[in-house]
Amino acid sequence: MILQKLSPEQSFAVAMAVDALKKFRVFLLADGSGMGKTWEAIATAAIAVEQGQTVLMVATRRALRANFQYGPRTIGGAYREAFDGLGLTPIILTPSQAKRQEARGPGIFVTSYECLPFVDYDRKNTLLVLDECQALKNVTSQPGGFGAMRIGDVERVLYMTATPLDKVRQLRYMARLFAPGLTKAVDPTTGEQVGERRDDSRTLEQLLRNLGAHEHGGRLVLQPGVTREEFRRRLETVFKALAMENRVVRRELRLMA
Repeated sequence: MILQKLSPEQSFAVAMAVDALKKFRVFLLADGSGMGKTWEAIATAAIAVEQGQTVLMVATRRALRANFQYGPRTIGGAYREAFDGLGLTPIILTPSQAKRQEARGPGIFVTSYECLPFVDYDRKNTLLVLDECQALKNVTSQPGGFGAMRIGDVERVLYMTATPLDKVRQLRYMARLFAPGLTKAVDPTTGEQVGERRDDSRTLEQLLRNLGAHEHGGRLVLQPGVTREEFRRRLETVFKALAMENRVVRRELRLMA
């Protein structure tokens, strides 16, 4: 049992993640550095594979300690330590514009944000794990824009970050986190009750209104009379509510600096 290789605190976080991904299709590991997010994410990924899903883990090359250019493709640092400690072997993808690669079938596939635009995978059966997900905040860049688009396509997303959410524009790529999961809907053909995921863009639009902001010309702007301090206070309240619903683990970390 993979949970037996983790500390009680890590096992609890993994159990929360598995449950949230089932209920809400999204989870955020927001512990500070050194708390074991990498171990928790990989353990969650291993459970997803056991349940028949494909896992695509995306991180910065720095976090992966990646060597994608010379000799055998390798990763190191905390990723190598966690995979070895949990007895798992990742499948490392190093695609490029000239040579695309697939993340399909059972297994934990690992790649970098630079490589993500050239990876093909099944959106309906893939858990997308985004380490240092603040790398997506600049949606005008190729990795950021493409990554944000992929979040909208994929069924399940696990976010990882130890960076305080101190900039308004960082909310855009995390819209999925605030969505209330699946809505009840009726199949017009069969009349059966089915689950329908809420639209991420509409969720973000509503969230911004509640926080006292709006989007204009690709930028998020505070509404008249709403100070930055008030916006942060409201956002902190939202994250506390998400934590109460077990969509977020954030031990020893204040999300708002």
